[in-house]
Amino acid sequence: MRAVPIAYVGSDIEVNLYVRDYGIKGAFWANFLSAAHVAMAGGEALLKTKLSGLHVESLGHGGLLIVATDSPLPEDTNDTRERFWRLDEAIQPAFISREQSTEMKRGMLGYFYRERPPVR
Repeated sequence: MRAVPIAYVGSDIEVNLYVRDYGIKGAFWANFLSAAHVAMAGGEALLKTKLSGLHVESLGHGGLLIVATDSPLPEDTNDTRERFWRLDEAIQPAFISREQSTEMKRGMLGYFYRERPPVR
């Protein structure tokens, strides 16, 4: 998994995220989760436990801001990879489902979908 800056919510997934509210696009350097997405991933307490050492900030609406590393362009180290693996595993239940997206958009999700096997 590569460290990437905050994802842009463009027209490729906008309908899935904001009209249907099915799930999030994937795990990135900074992740804004709604209260619904936090619940899908097991709740705030579980996420804070699983993501110990990452920046996890409660937001006023029940959502969370989760930041994987201090820099959006971190060094490629074992620690960085471990952080992104843990992040991916923790929020995967909130990823959009391949079945809930149109066939045309499935390719745009890449490897970030709820039903896929773990990355490690």
